Amino acid sequence: MFLAIYQNDLYFYIMQNKIVNKNFLLYVLLISLFSTTNCVNSQSLKGLYVDDFYNIIGNQQNEDKLLTYAQSKGFNYLILYNTTSIHRNKYPLDSSQGSEVWRKFILKAKSKYGLQKIGVVGEKAASFFPVKKYNQIVEYNELERIDVYNLEFEFWNKRLFEDSGYYCNTYLHKFGYECNNEGAFKFYLLQLKEMQKLKGKTSVEIETYIGNPSDEQLAQIAKVTDRVLIHYYRENTDNMASYKLNRLKVLQGKYPNLKIAPIFSSRENHLGPWLKTHQIDEVHKVFFHQLKLIKEINLKSLNFDGHIWYRYSNMPKNK
Repeated sequence: MFLAIYQNDLYFYIMQNKIVNKNFLLYVLLISLFSTTNCVNSQSLKGLYVDDFYNIIGNQQNEDKLLTYAQSKGFNYLILYNTTSIHRNKYPLDSSQGSEVWRKFILKAKSKYGLQKIGVVGEKAASFFPVKKYNQIVEYNELERIDVYNLEFEFWNKRLFEDSGYYCNTYLHKFGYECNNEGAFKFYLLQLKEMQKLKGKTSVEIETYIGNPSDEQLAQIAKVTDRVLIHYYRENTDNMASYKLNRLKVLQGKYPNLKIAPIFSSRENHLGPWLKTHQIDEVHKVFFHQLKLIKEINLKSLNFDGHIWYRYSNMPKNK
């Protein structure tokens, strides 16, 4: 907004004073172009987790419904679930036919609906092997590539890692890890390290979501990821920013350059009921206002990169 006003005023000044010097006009044009570019590049992320993407991709109506919603709410980043099942059962990322479906969706999202980034969720590093192959197929074309590998593995969730739990049965026993918090974290940390190797020298970002890590675990995570998404799953906004404050205190002390973003949840057991009488954009404003008032937090030592919403199916569609 400020940039547009500045450019209009500058144009008016030039016309009023009949400035016609070509070098001056070229200078003005370059400054304006540089400012515009910086404004776009510095735009903070406003992300949305997209559940049930399996039944969206390849369906023109469902794709357009998702992208129209994202555009109408100002989202510029989509984090897509179901990547592995889509790859295995519908549209293989590493085949010419399957990759074309992904390519068309991503190109449409970025070129027509204003999305800046597309991320995909996986539970292990191997989940992103076909994603890298896809990016190679499209030659890392910015408008067609997948920009973010998002690791989702709740190593702190006892229900998932203990005996008979999903992680225990699917990953931990299989790869020789104990079915406890320590074993789950070791497996998780290895995945992040392998994802960094997979990323190589490309511009792809490694991202992960966290809930309840210990201070030591968080310190280790910060060393091997590009962005951490921190959940703030609350029933209302009261004292939201103070929730599990140790996470921010650890990061501001040693990792001030690490990109971070809060996640807010629109599910019924979280902010779903609250959103029936409030706008979605109220939440992050309240969150950051609260942070400014917390004495233990120095916002200058935290690299907030935007904010994220979980999840598409629960988001209020009429607000």
